[in-house]
Amino acid sequence: MQRRRSRMSRSFVIAVAATVSPIAAGAAPSTSASVSPIVVLDVGGSAATVRVSASAVSVRLDGATTSVPGAWDVPTLGRAGARPWREGGASNAKVLVLVERGATEFGLPAATKTRFALIDATSIPATTRTIALNGQFGYDTVSPDGKTLFVLESKRRTGGAYVVRSVDLRTGLLAPGIVFDKARGNPLEMYGQSLARTVASMPATRRDVWVLTLYDSQGAAPFVHALNASSGYALCIDLPPHGRTFASVAKHWSLGRQHGQVVVGNSLLGARWTIRPDDHVPAFTLSPVE
Repeated sequence: MQRRRSRMSRSFVIAVAATVSPIAAGAAPSTSASVSPIVVLDVGGSAATVRVSASAVSVRLDGATTSVPGAWDVPTLGRAGARPWREGGASNAKVLVLVERGATEFGLPAATKTRFALIDATSIPATTRTIALNGQFGYDTVSPDGKTLFVLESKRRTGGAYVVRSVDLRTGLLAPGIVFDKARGNPLEMYGQSLARTVASMPATRRDVWVLTLYDSQGAAPFVHALNASSGYALCIDLPPHGRTFASVAKHWSLGRQHGQVVVGNSLLGARWTIRPDDHVPAFTLSPVE
């Protein structure tokens, strides 16, 4: 995979129709993918216990259990789909999104239509529904107010690139255009594989919620994609080139919050950096940790 490219054809800046419907038994496609183990997710500040079986997903949240019939699973990080995105989304609302069984972070391979299952636990009992989008999409995150779903749209026609799009959860419609890099002023096509992710509220004066995802571009410099889930724009933070093969360094990367700061590092390379927002311009400062 190659690093991101700051270009996007105008032909993609269109609205794509989607449907919103109640979840019906047997509606999800059947796949041969292995069933996920029990996973505990953070949904709106509450612990949700998710149990996945061959025919349904059950979610225990705030003392109530909701069952979603069909072949669904929890979103994962990484193209291999081996690591559940355990922090749920950036959402402060109690909204949990499930993906189709067998989907990677970029959706089901070669899919022409993508479906997501939504569990809205703001009401008792929780409500469930599906959203269907034309094309191949993967889950990214949910906005803090629970009104927007961010998705990764696969662009097979441009050599495996992907872009971030947004879906209005009130209507189930994909918004026109793509989420762009506010600092560069350009839409972003990205290439890479996610390695780690964290959520942070910064700067403190605005309490914007940022979803930061670390990508290794397999041949180019790694970078952190910072999505402002509150305002719907992105910034990209380039890390220094490491000159190693992807396989040799991938498992040594980390990204997380330490002592109130966001820190990214690679133990094999012996390098760590803090990521701080700039209060005056839409940018982040990358500083080496001594």
